[in-house]
Amino acid sequence: FPHFDAKEVIAMKTALTIAGSDSSGGAGIQADIKTITALGAYAATAITTVTAQDTEGIQQLYDIPSEVLDMQIRAVMNDLQPDAIKVGMLRTVEQVRVVERLLREYRPKFIVLDAVVISSRGNMLMPKEVVAAMVRLLFPLSTVVTIKRDSISYMLRGNEIRSNEELEMMARKLMRWGCRSVVLQGGAIASQSLTDVLVQANPSTVNFYTRPGFIDRITHG
Repeated sequence: FPHFDAKEVIAMKTALTIAGSDSSGGAGIQADIKTITALGAYAATAITTVTAQDTEGIQQLYDIPSEVLDMQIRAVMNDLQPDAIKVGMLRTVEQVRVVERLLREYRPKFIVLDAVVISSRGNMLMPKEVVAAMVRLLFPLSTVVTIKRDSISYMLRGNEIRSNEELEMMARKLMRWGCRSVVLQGGAIASQSLTDVLVQANPSTVNFYTRPGFIDRITHG
């Protein structure tokens, strides 16, 4: 396992992920740590929810009190001063308000909002009032919002996405809520591939990225 001393941590770029814990390691905090580390940065965390889940789905959730979430984020921000923050699953309106308040207070350079409304297994992860609070309070602060097809269809009450044009149109609709760019993931335009789209407000550009279909594996996320 890699070992980091204090000097190495200071020299590395640091990313703070604010998200739920996935006990199976396929998503959430655990997946973010793996990804951030693989990209050569140092991963710090603030946990919003503890889940009991396996590769088939979630059995139980325990939402962390908002005051504890506040303390986790402040501890990291005051000490490590992360270069970027990724916000994942938030489960209560109070958690959304804590994150918004601290983002405004500390003003990190980059904010990635992963709008985890519906899980890869099709489960609703965020109550309606939390989704509304996230859109109102966090979208305007976000450098980029990442969202999957099922979640954006739910939020915009849209139809099934069947073309690259519809993929771009849905992403641009999401930008009306104040974020600077959107990555819409997983529009199945071809049977053996997935197409993602990146739409930016400034400059007003669009880029499509096609990748192989889902990897055959036992986990999720």
